[in-house]
Amino acid sequence: MGRKRIETQVKWQIVAYYKLNYHPNQIAALCNCSRVCVVNTIRNWKENGGVGNKSRSGRPRVSTEKEDRMLFKLARKNPRWSVRKLTGEWRTYQSSKSSIGRSTVNKRLLDFQLESYNETEKQLLSKEDKKKRLKWCLERKNWSFEKRSSVLFSDESNFQLVNRKTTARVRRFKNEKYEARFIKQRVQAGGGSVGIWGAILSNGTGVYQVYSGRMDQNLYIDTLENAMLPSRDLLIDDHMFNGASILTVKTIYTKQCIIYICIKILTEESRLKLYLLNHSNR
Repeated sequence: MGRKRIETQVKWQIVAYYKLNYHPNQIAALCNCSRVCVVNTIRNWKENGGVGNKSRSGRPRVSTEKEDRMLFKLARKNPRWSVRKLTGEWRTYQSSKSSIGRSTVNKRLLDFQLESYNETEKQLLSKEDKKKRLKWCLERKNWSFEKRSSVLFSDESNFQLVNRKTTARVRRFKNEKYEARFIKQRVQAGGGSVGIWGAILSNGTGVYQVYSGRMDQNLYIDTLENAMLPSRDLLIDDHMFNGASILTVKTIYTKQCIIYICIKILTEESRLKLYLLNHSNR
């Protein structure tokens, strides 16, 4: 059975009583410890000038600092590797013959603050898409609150009826959630699905429309006529329209239909201002 650890404050009390010429038996009684403890504490104080505990051997580490850094590099280079695979690969770099367990690997990675997270799903964007979105934001950076409040925003969400999720885990730092190498890129839909289109303004929500399948040009034109226009009438007069689906407007037919809708709106109220903000520049 190991000896009980004595608090540092008690050890200094032992030294103080010793300086006052108290006998070790008296000190032991006053400090509620054994005589051996008093003698050892006084000897340690005389030899080292302090009462600190000596470093204890404990179990030796199974890996060196160099090997730990190698594990860190492996995890950063291959963030989707499991702990099992990292353990097997790390063992090839081990100089010692001691076995390395997965718990050891996990502890080393946590020491580097590399935790395991589910992949973050994010829409697939090309470099050109990112440039256009940044440009769109910068052009509207200095808009006033009143101007922002007059924008009618719309968007659609698509829900897959059959959705087989293949969740993978990545090893990363906490602040790296949206870095490209840790993201699972996806397209907006991938099979049988239903969707919902809706619009929102600063003072409320507009009309929504439920549809099946993907949002194509014909469905988008129908949505503008049967959902966007009623949303405009439901909310305020002077507004701008920011259509999220205009990214799909690529045919001459669709563009002509949108122009027709613009003319239809403008002829209803002369004071109305409608801006179709091209979503491809968002």
